[in-house]
Amino acid sequence: MTESQKVKIDELVNVLPESDSTLYYDIAKYAAELGYAPTKIKTPFEPVYFAKTIKKFGNRRLCKIAPPNPEAKLEQKTGFALSFYATENYSEVFHESVRILCESRKSRRTNDGNNKGCGDCKTGCEGYFYTYTDGKMIGCCHDKLVEIPFITSEHLDEIKRMMKTQHDYWTKHL
Repeated sequence: MTESQKVKIDELVNVLPESDSTLYYDIAKYAAELGYAPTKIKTPFEPVYFAKTIKKFGNRRLCKIAPPNPEAKLEQKTGFALSFYATENYSEVFHESVRILCESRKSRRTNDGNNKGCGDCKTGCEGYFYTYTDGKMIGCCHDKLVEIPFITSEHLDEIKRMMKTQHDYWTKHL
């Protein structure tokens, strides 16, 4: 991790609630270890993306950490989003987050599971898929980070595994 990255991560962690600081510091540090640099911080409470330019395919965003806004009237909560479409198996909190993303997207398409595309991309991009209890499957494009509404330190190892899997996918397949 460079000195500039360390300063940006420290600035981010300093505005997080004390209860979140260790967890998100570990996530930010791991993203930096994988080579993803935190974005410039213009204001203390704006989201910080961890991104990297991979080959000639451009900027890839691995995750986002959004400090709680002190001016918000609702509950103060640190936001977290992650790109993990290369991961096939993950726990329920991530599975439900995929469902919420797919149901909220205008681009969602019913998918029978026989193709790898999200239904929108003519190139057959890989995306996120959710299977309901009745067997119906929906999918959406991988172009957005998946907002994870609630994570704890119990999810840290899984998050790091997902980050590493996504990183390996991008560096080997793009």
